[in-house]
Formats: sequence, C-alpha cells, structure tokens
Amino acid sequence: MRANPYTLAKDIHGIGFKTADRLHRRWAFPGFADAAGAGLNHVLLEATATALRLPVELLKEEAGKLLLVDEKIVSAALERTWLRVIWLLITSRGRNSSSCRH
Repeated sequence: MRANPYTLAKDIHGIGFKTADRLHRRWAFPGFADAAGAGLNHVLLEATATALRLPVELLKEEAGKLLLVDEKIVSAALERTWLRVIWLLITSRGRNSSSCRH
C-alpha cells in the first residue's frame, strides 16, 4: 500500500476506488504519482465487466469525472499506459522469437 494506495481497492473487499483515491489525496503518497493511470485502470476494469469495447473518449471522460481532474492529465496518463504496453509487446516479442530459434 505504501507504494500504491489504489491496491486497497483491489485487495480489500469493501474498499472502493473512491476511498483509495481519498487516502491518496489525503496522505499524498510520495512513491505513487500516477493517480490518473489508476483511474484509467479502474474505469477499464469496470467497463469490461459489462462490455467488450469502450471508446477512448468515453474512457478519458469517465476517468476525469472519477478523479476530478482535467482531461489533459488523463490523456497524458493514457499515453504513458500505451507506451508501457507497446514496450512490453516489443520486449516480449524479442524474448519469444529468440527462444524459438533452433
């Protein structure tokens, strides 16, 4: 929890995202700067529980409402998330292709 207060919402039944966000804001966790990323993750998890697709604009809008932050902050967090995903895909592809060579 010290590194990421939003894990409380996933790990402890009865603590929701908004409670974890209040704790984050109140205690200003120095090791965790990406509240917008956590908000995006929460909105995606909630949306995919009932639907297979979520338009990007709706994702950003809902995360902004949830976190009460400007859309620019949410857009920047989404960009960082996509960059991490792309990096993981690239690095895992390199590992998989080199392990398949004979």
